[in-house]
Amino acid sequence: MCPAPLSFVNRAPFCRPAQSSAPSICTRRPLQANINETTDPVRGDEIAAKIARLRKQNRLKSQRPQETNSSAADASQTSEQKTETSFPHHFSDLPDWKKEDILNNQISEAEKFFNKGSTVESFSETKGSTQAELDETDYQPKVSTWGVFPRPENISRTYGGGRRIKSGGVDLESEESKARDEAVKKRLEAYRATRGIDMKKEDEHREKIESALNESANLMKKSLPYKAINMLESVTEFTSDRSRLGGKVLLALALAYEAVGRREDAKKTYMCLRTNPFTEISSKAKQLLQGFQAMEQLGIEDETQKKGYRVMRFSLPDVNAGVEKRYETVVRHEDQVDSETEKISLGTNLALIALMGGPVLLLLFLELWRR
Repeated sequence: MCPAPLSFVNRAPFCRPAQSSAPSICTRRPLQANINETTDPVRGDEIAAKIARLRKQNRLKSQRPQETNSSAADASQTSEQKTETSFPHHFSDLPDWKKEDILNNQISEAEKFFNKGSTVESFSETKGSTQAELDETDYQPKVSTWGVFPRPENISRTYGGGRRIKSGGVDLESEESKARDEAVKKRLEAYRATRGIDMKKEDEHREKIESALNESANLMKKSLPYKAINMLESVTEFTSDRSRLGGKVLLALALAYEAVGRREDAKKTYMCLRTNPFTEISSKAKQLLQGFQAMEQLGIEDETQKKGYRVMRFSLPDVNAGVEKRYETVVRHEDQVDSETEKISLGTNLALIALMGGPVLLLLFLELWRR
C-alpha cells in the first residue's frame, strides 16, 4: 500500500515509502488520474466536457482501442473517478493562484497527450473569425505558408501600380509628359525656395558669374587680391550660399579676404558656407574655419587687426608701375613705413647728387691732372 504522496507537481507524484518492515512498491500513476483528481466539481466538469468535445470532433487520438467510447460514457466515468479520488491533503493548503496554475498545466498536458500535432480549439476559433472578416473578393491562396496571404485579386487596380510602356519607349514630346515636367519643376522651385536657394538669378547671370570666377582665380595667381575681391563682389548679388556655383564664388571671395587681412569677413563667409549642401564646398569651409578656432584656443593674436596696420603702397614714381602690383599685400606698421620712407628719400637725394655732381667732379680732376 502506498501512503500519501510527498508533493504535487505537473507530473504524477512519487510516493513516500511506508514505515513498515515489508518493502513497499511505489508505482507511477497515469496522467488521467492527475486530471480527474480535483476538489472543484465545476472545474472537473469543464475538463470532462472539453475532452468529450475534442473527441467528438475527432481531434483526439486514443492510445488504446477501449478508450474510444462515447462522450456520455467518458463524462460519467470521469465524474465517478472524481468522486472516488481527491487531491492530497497538502494541495488544499496551497493558495488559489497556485491551484489554478497547476490545473491549467494539467489541462495543457492532457491536450498534448490526446492531440499530438494538432492545434487547440482557441486557435481554430481565432483563425475562423479572422477568415470570416476577409473580403469575399480577396484572393484566397490554396497554400498557407510564409509569404502567402490573402490579397486583392488585382493589386494594381486596388493600390495603384506602374504603367505599361509600349515598344518604342515613352513619348517625351507629348502634352502629358510636358505637363509632368512642369509640375516637377514647380515642386523643385518650391523646395529650393524653402531651403533658401534662388536659382533664377543664377540661371540668368550664369555666364557672368562663371567668367568672374575664372578671372578672379587668374588675379589671385598674379597676387592681385584686391582686384579679385572687386570682381567677385560684383556678382555675389546673383548667387546663393546654398547652391554649388554660389558656394564656389563665396569660397573664392573668403580666400581673397584672408589674403588681404580681412579675417573677420573671411570667417563670416566660412561660417555661412558650413551649411552648403555640397560636401566639396562645406568640407573646405569647415577646414579653413578650424584655423581661426585654433588661433582663438591657442591665444594667438591677429597682428593684421591692430590699429595702425595698413597695406603698404609704393608711391615712388620710378618704381610704382612694377612694384605695386607685385607687393600689394605686404603688411607693415605706420612707424616702419615712415622710417623706411625717410630712408628711401635720403637715398634718392644722394643718388641724384651723385648723378649730377659726378661728371663735374670728373672734369675738375682732368683739368688738374693736365696742369
